[in-house]
Amino acid sequence: MLGGWTGHSGELEWSAHAGPLVEPFTVSRRGARSDVAGLSGQPVLFGAAAVASVGYRVALRGRQPTSLRFGLQLELASSVLGSGAVAQVFLREPDGNRPLFGAGGLEASLAGELAVWFDMGRRSARRRTLRTSI
Repeated sequence: MLGGWTGHSGELEWSAHAGPLVEPFTVSRRGARSDVAGLSGQPVLFGAAAVASVGYRVALRGRQPTSLRFGLQLELASSVLGSGAVAQVFLREPDGNRPLFGAGGLEASLAGELAVWFDMGRRSARRRTLRTSI
């Protein structure tokens, strides 16, 4: 769940949102669920995320009120186990466990956005008026 703020100035739009994360995850090998070393039950990561985006909306000629939106989105997130550690996943091999990957930690992503906006408009006042007769 993220909460935040949005704004615009003409065709330029921006937003900033932040909130907590709860990320249950499962590790499987050849379709069967595997245990994560040192964890019992369903492992869950806890953290927070912040998202900021900026975009520019361009009205399509002859297709009012349809418009295109071009933008960029930056997301920063962090998640850890309840103990505060990053979950380490190992591959069991005959000569010992080999580290495979870690789940959690810091994440950053930058993405491009392309959206088509359709403004549904308001219904005319005549359609909203309730007509009655006695």
